[in-house]
Formats: sequence, structure tokens, C-alpha cells
Amino acid sequence: MKKIIKYTLALISFSLMSCSGDNEVFQADRPNSLSVSIDIVGQTAAMPNGNGSGMVNITATASGAVKYDFYINDTKRASTLDGAYTHTFEAIGVNENEIRVEAIGVSGGISKSTKSINILKQEDTTDGDLIISGPLPGQSLVWSDEFDGADLNTANWVYETGDLGVNNELQNYTDRSDNLVVEDGLLKITAKAEDFGGNAYTSARIKTQGKREFRFGTMEARIKLALGQGTWPAFWMLGANIDQVGWPTCGEIDIMEYVGRNPIRTYSNVFFPGNTGADNTTSRFLDVEGLDSGFHIFRAEWDTDKIVFKIDGVEFNTFTITDGLPFRDDFFFILNVAMGGDFGGAVSADFTEATMEVDYVRVYQ
Repeated sequence: MKKIIKYTLALISFSLMSCSGDNEVFQADRPNSLSVSIDIVGQTAAMPNGNGSGMVNITATASGAVKYDFYINDTKRASTLDGAYTHTFEAIGVNENEIRVEAIGVSGGISKSTKSINILKQEDTTDGDLIISGPLPGQSLVWSDEFDGADLNTANWVYETGDLGVNNELQNYTDRSDNLVVEDGLLKITAKAEDFGGNAYTSARIKTQGKREFRFGTMEARIKLALGQGTWPAFWMLGANIDQVGWPTCGEIDIMEYVGRNPIRTYSNVFFPGNTGADNTTSRFLDVEGLDSGFHIFRAEWDTDKIVFKIDGVEFNTFTITDGLPFRDDFFFILNVAMGGDFGGAVSADFTEATMEVDYVRVYQ
């Protein structure tokens, strides 16, 4: 009843003032001290754009306000009396959005506040109970690189350059834009046939060592593979203590290994002392029609007892972790395209170049 009485009094006052004279202009009182706070759900220092839910909680307060109107990108979405509103953005990826709040006074006066935010919305890529992408129940996004900038984010990645002298590979890794660029929301690593530093091919390899290291969780990347006989793209992890204990003591988790000579097959492996190279018993592969076209989601669901490897939600390799193995320690990511070598095999004589495109790398815990 109090609100009805207030509105009635306001209308009477408006009527009296508007009729008091031709030269008198009514001035509606505006609410004072409008304050607007926006809480991006799941926002952390590592994830400034939120956890991928696309949700924000908006809270507005103002002296003398009787209601609040909420505009999202110039479209009115809600009116509330208490100044609280939760909105979910639907545009996929990281997008800039404008939020305007208008506080309405009892006499119709309006105070406004406008803010811009960047927020992440992930794709809903589930198929019934099959989780193709995103967190497992109880998990949330703790880190990602969405490759939305114009350059490689050096807060996340460092280059490895030169001929690393491993696996009889044929490439020389560089930090040139010829071999790695970030553009169109993608990381692009290109292997090329060219003489460079005594090698017949160039490419790029980056890692998060010393920048971003993780223990347990769901590790996921959306990748379009580098094609052609002799290519060897990979999305994998090494133990963070490799510089102290060496390989294979540090451990290795290969989430995706692909060799262009078999365009529909991808592999996953783990390596540790007693399980390397020819004596590796953990390697598994999955043949996927269409693997050589478009993007696919490669992930490892890793906890204290096991690592489950999946492609587009299909489980194809489960490794059981036992005491004494190095898979309960911190690991870092590596993305690269190798050429030839022990696993990549002979390179086609007509090979010129091939590009691996990475849409994102995400970690859920």
C-alpha cells in the first residue's frame, strides 16, 4: 500500500505543477548516487572473462530510485525493483558487451550508468550424456587461451627454437611469423619446406613451461590438424620437473598425436621410465571419419587414479595411474608441428606447407 500511495502522491504533484502556469516547466527529480557493480561469474585473475557460462550478476543502487531498467547492448531486458538482475550472454567466444542501467525516480527522473565488459561464452557441445566439450560435473574453467589477440600471449607461452635433436625430426623451429601467427581468433602453426639452419623444413613449437602448469583436471583443445604425408602435429604435456630429472622420469602425456600418412587416425600415449619408444604399451589410436577436415576436440580427463583420452567425446584410451609414476605432479602444455622423424615418417616429395589451427586450449578443475 505504501508504494501505491507514493505513486498517487507523485501523480497529484505532477498534475498541480504542470497546471500552475504556461511558463513553468516541470523538472522530474533524478535518483542520486547511482552505483552499478557487475560480477562476471567465475572471474579470476587467470580468467578475467569468466568461466564460460556467459553469466553476469548486476547490482544497482541509487538514492530515491523506485525501479531499475537494464539494457544489454541497447536492448531493454529487464526491470526490477531491487536493482538486481542476472543476465546470460549467448554469443560464443569472448565478446565485448555494453550494459546500461537506468534508475527511475518516483517522479520519473532517470539516472544512467553505462559499462562495457568482455565475457566468455562457451559452446554447448553436449550430446545427451556424452560430454564433447566443457567441464565434467563439479568442474569449472580455471584457465584458457582463446587466441583472441593479435600476438602470442607471452604470459602463457614461450617459444622453443632451433633443431632440438629429438626423434630424428627434420624441422628447425623458429619464432618467425612465417611459422606462427595469432589471427582470426586462432593460433596457426605452419610447417614449411625451406632450407633453414641446415634443416629442410621450418615450423614452430611453443610451451607453457614456467608460465602455466597444472596437476589434474580436464585438458582440452579444439584443433584443425596439419595435413600431408610427413606431418606430425601434437598437443601434449611434459612433467614440470623435466629440467631437474630429465625425460622420461618427468613423464609425458600425449593428448593428441597425428601423422599425415594416415589421415583419419590419431593417437594418445603416456611415457615414463620403463615405458618409452618400442616398449610403450600405453599407445592407443582411434580412426575418425572426417578427422582430416574441420576442427575436432581432443581432451584428457586426468585425476589421481587415471587419465581418460577422448576425441569429440568418444573415449578411446584409459591409463591407470599407480604409485611411483610421475602423473601426480605438475605438467605443462606443448603445441607443435614436427616433420618426418621416427613417428612422422617420410615426407612427401611435393610437400610445401601445412598448418595446424588451434581455436583454444582450456583447463577445467
